[in-house]
Amino acid sequence: MKFTLNRSSLKQAVTGLGKIVIPKSTLPILAGVRFTTGKDSVRLDGTDLDQHATYHAQPVEMEGAGSFVVPLTVLKDLTKGKDGELVGFEAEGESVTLINPTGSNVVRYPVAGLDPEEWPGNIPTVETKPADGFLETYRRLIPFSSDDQTRYVLNGVFVDVAGTGKRPVTMVACDGRRLTACNSMVLPIAKGTIVPSRKFLAWSGLDGEASIGVRAFSDVAWFGLQIGPWTYSTRTVDGTFPNWRQVVPHEPGENRVVFTDEDALAMKKIVPGFPGHDSHDEGICLQQGTNGVLAISGRGPGDKADTVLELTGGSQFTGKEPTAVNRVYLMDALNAGFREFTYADSLSPLRAEDGSGGVHVLMPLRLSRESAKAPAANTQPKKVATSTPVADAGKNTEEKHMPNEKDKVQPEPSALDKLTAAYELAKTKVREAQAALADVAGAIKDAAREDRQRRAEVESVRAGLAKLQQIKV
Repeated sequence: MKFTLNRSSLKQAVTGLGKIVIPKSTLPILAGVRFTTGKDSVRLDGTDLDQHATYHAQPVEMEGAGSFVVPLTVLKDLTKGKDGELVGFEAEGESVTLINPTGSNVVRYPVAGLDPEEWPGNIPTVETKPADGFLETYRRLIPFSSDDQTRYVLNGVFVDVAGTGKRPVTMVACDGRRLTACNSMVLPIAKGTIVPSRKFLAWSGLDGEASIGVRAFSDVAWFGLQIGPWTYSTRTVDGTFPNWRQVVPHEPGENRVVFTDEDALAMKKIVPGFPGHDSHDEGICLQQGTNGVLAISGRGPGDKADTVLELTGGSQFTGKEPTAVNRVYLMDALNAGFREFTYADSLSPLRAEDGSGGVHVLMPLRLSRESAKAPAANTQPKKVATSTPVADAGKNTEEKHMPNEKDKVQPEPSALDKLTAAYELAKTKVREAQAALADVAGAIKDAAREDRQRRAEVESVRAGLAKLQQIKV
């Protein structure tokens, strides 16, 4: 079996599969990419058992049919070069030869392939339907999802189908300190689903019209995506997403902060080095400046006074109470397109809307007890120190969190609840046992392969000795 591919096509496939394939997996087969030739295409597959991706490449030339597996790392060398060049593959059993043109020369080098029979089976296929706007919204929400493994149900984007109207689907992400919901979707999903945070789905290399779907497979719900030459599936997050509507303030507060696009862009340069960036909570205060201009202030751990800066791009502050927030979270909200924030007081969550169905909730930092004061009237729109503390970003601050179910008094679990918990624990243990058995099976296969190689070497030596014995001196 042999075929050639355009280098640019291989480069796209290797880049995408690199978001999934585990180079140093305990199961060697998971560090590889499987090539399978079909009638008029070549499939490149990668998996980590929890997610699978297939790239459908159009070969320039192809002869024979079959499959082989090679480590992803050896393919990266083939991606270096001009996009218009052709790279080749020749395979016979587990022996694979890569053909790489370099200038006027063509380099052929053999690589050790992996046994395609070890490739994981039962990879689910998910029927998909067009889903306009899904990927764009998913990528917008990913920064607001949690990466804390102890908050498993927050490690992804929740597709909530419980809405009403012409666009009933809301996509939500939350990490306990901020929440973002986008309600402008019509998606082909009938049941609420938590799509996990995946590097592959966040990859900007996925381009085109996306189709999605969800399918139950062996008691596990799988999410599927088809876009351009890619087909992808992943396990969904198994759990119940919190009732996010309870934490969204329904009424706008009396205090209002409005950023202009110009100032939002300027904040990207100002905020990273602004005083307080090296404090434990990275706090920054939003307050009223001269004539209602929006001002920001911060204080480093060793500073005795706040540094105050008025924004000059037209941003406004309306109200009496300043508020303090985590500057990284504030920049994430601005980068996501949110410009107008309202809140009731300095201890209340900030609510923002983008005018297109998007809602963002940001929990504040706790201000010091001293009243915040605006900068003096002659304050220039530069960095100016004041003697009155506004918000101590390094001391006496405490970040508020979203309401947590653990804070509520929980009733005594029923027998059914206990049984369900025991079942979930048992299921987890079974999964761990299956993973351990897979490791053992992989080790046995490796040992068997080494034994075959050793026997082949012994037979080769014996054959050599037999020929030497036949030589007459």
